[in-house]
Amino acid sequence: MIQMRLDLLREALPYIQRFKGKTFVVKLSGKVTEEPENLLSLAEELALIHQVGIRVCVVHGGGKQLSELASKMGV
Repeated sequence: MIQMRLDLLREALPYIQRFKGKTFVVKLSGKVTEEPENLLSLAEELALIHQVGIRVCVVHGGGKQLSELASKMGV
């Protein structure tokens, strides 16, 4: 069990180092908020991302406009 967690941490570390101090924009659909267990799981994962130094901006709605902007930015 501990070895599995260490392996997971080793795998994640380069990404944590690369994105520390950066901002992730997370676009939510209405379906995510319909299921409480999904929303709780997402909140826990976003909290973990925040704890390793990555800023998180959660956006609900405006999906079409955000997708167009992301496409223009090449992401």
